[in-house]
Amino acid sequence: MYRPLVIILGGSDGTGKSTIGIELAKRLNISTQIGTDMIREVMRSCVSEKMLPVLHTSAILAADMAPVHFKYPEIYGFVEQARQMKGAVESIIKRAAVESRDVIIDGVHLIPGIIKVEPEKVRLHHFIIIVSDPEEHKIRILGQGEHRSRYKIANFVRGRAFQQYLTEQAIQNGCHVVHNRDLAETVELIAAIVEEHDEINMS
Repeated sequence: MYRPLVIILGGSDGTGKSTIGIELAKRLNISTQIGTDMIREVMRSCVSEKMLPVLHTSAILAADMAPVHFKYPEIYGFVEQARQMKGAVESIIKRAAVESRDVIIDGVHLIPGIIKVEPEKVRLHHFIIIVSDPEEHKIRILGQGEHRSRYKIANFVRGRAFQQYLTEQAIQNGCHVVHNRDLAETVELIAAIVEEHDEINMS
């Protein structure tokens, strides 16, 4: 039975996850790519704001809703939304397994260690995409357009804190951390890791 390829591209805002996903899909001939922002939007239409208020705000702004006991309030929105969306992401992966469909999932909500899969059913590769240089990171965020970038730049420290948290979680959970300095090089690096890993496992 075919075990479909599932590539997860996590990272904070402005690291190039979606763009990498588009190019990687071409490189590996994958027809399905899903962003967690789209998943969140569907969930918002099904679950009221009263029931899940954090889900209905921006992950970066939800830091203001952190309970007093939460250790790192600046990343609260990202972590809480990731937990709330866990089931939906896992359901997509399960469906991919049923349909034997390769898929790329990208977004800020893909924290290593939260998403659980059945390794005998899919070939999972989880990458965290980062931009090491803060000034380069700001330039990339500004490139998203004024409407999207204004509040992200205003809360840039929170985004950087989340990137640090993602990096730590990736190391703890054995995921690859990829520095996105150049799009083409990043895509080739990820493709090479995926192809080499699958070739070893199939040999």
